[in-house]
Amino acid sequence: MEYDHSRFSLCWGAYIGGVLKDKTEGIDLVVWSNFHIINIHIILLLSIVLVIIGLIIISTVSENKSKPLKFVVSRVVRPGVFRTFSNMGTLSGTTNSNRIEKTLRAIDGDSNDIALDDIIARLYDPDSDVREEAARALGRIKSIEAVEPLIKELDDENSTIRSQAALSLGKIGDTNALPSLFNALDSDSEDVQNASVKALGMLGSDESIKNLLKLFRTDSEKLTANGAVAISQLGVLEAAWDIIPKMHTSQNPVLASQLAIAVGNLLGKPGEFYKFITGKNSNRSSHIKSLFTDVIKNSDRLIASCSPYRLSSDSKKKLLIRLKKVEGLFSEHRLSESFALLDICVKTIVKTILHSNHELKKERYLEELFPLDEKIGLWWWFVTQAEEFLETSTDEIIKIDILLTLYFINTFKGRK
Repeated sequence: MEYDHSRFSLCWGAYIGGVLKDKTEGIDLVVWSNFHIINIHIILLLSIVLVIIGLIIISTVSENKSKPLKFVVSRVVRPGVFRTFSNMGTLSGTTNSNRIEKTLRAIDGDSNDIALDDIIARLYDPDSDVREEAARALGRIKSIEAVEPLIKELDDENSTIRSQAALSLGKIGDTNALPSLFNALDSDSEDVQNASVKALGMLGSDESIKNLLKLFRTDSEKLTANGAVAISQLGVLEAAWDIIPKMHTSQNPVLASQLAIAVGNLLGKPGEFYKFITGKNSNRSSHIKSLFTDVIKNSDRLIASCSPYRLSSDSKKKLLIRLKKVEGLFSEHRLSESFALLDICVKTIVKTILHSNHELKKERYLEELFPLDEKIGLWWWFVTQAEEFLETSTDEIIKIDILLTLYFINTFKGRK
């Protein structure tokens, strides 16, 4: 039966520590009149002994003789050091590929960069699963030393781990990978393209943003969606001019949902809107209910964040009645009517912000709102776009429009 060192190393420390504490409890050895040895001294002494043993073990590992002493010691004193030693023994050995793959999968955090040479060597393993797990492990360790070998894999069109190499380069975050990631956008493999898009989103440089914006002109829906999500997580508001119209005209419901998540990332906190359109119906309904619950209070907060003006008591009452009707129509799946009434509520809020008692052209509202706050301006433009597409939008898109409109009201915090 194969012995799993990595699992054992995770639990033995806690167990032995507990046993030691119990066994040494109550020990009080008098060395001299003013100095007593108690259980904590014994445990600390044992820790020092274990560190010395660790140094002896390291001295037997040839790959680490080139590492500076400061580097080695900093790794030795970490809690996971013995698991790392166990991993190094497995990675440098000739054991079966399944065990090596499992060991690579267990590697996490920079304490394992002492085994970096062994992990990099596994990028060239005969087993494709081992190669892929090695690339993943390098992304988790995030060592700059892994950048060059990962770039070589990404640049090699015959490599089977190009996608994972791209993702790991994104996690490491070294801008030296940018040229190779840009080139990979033209790959014949859509998987490599998508991985490179995600990596560029992780890097977030100005050059990355320019290349991500170009993706909205591609024919690949998957590439467009991944590009939209990546760039929206960086908070690039100008991407909305492409994302919002595409969301309303897409015939692909999956793409539309991904683009809606990207719009939510731009209007609010990245990743937060996801829960309103995914998951079990019961959970989703609970989240949606929360959007309606505090919308009046949050409307006041939204106005106060960027304007000295407030809703009159009469306007607030009318707004409350309308929003209750919006919720009722929404629950009855009369979505077009629900959005039309919500649109009136939005106009009430915007007029209060601008202190306008007369109808203004939509473009004029946009001109006046953007200087107050870019996100409020974007929100208003989103609502006007949703209104324009209302007659041709599917029920699912109208539902998303309502949720995004309410989501912004409930989450906007104003300029920090």
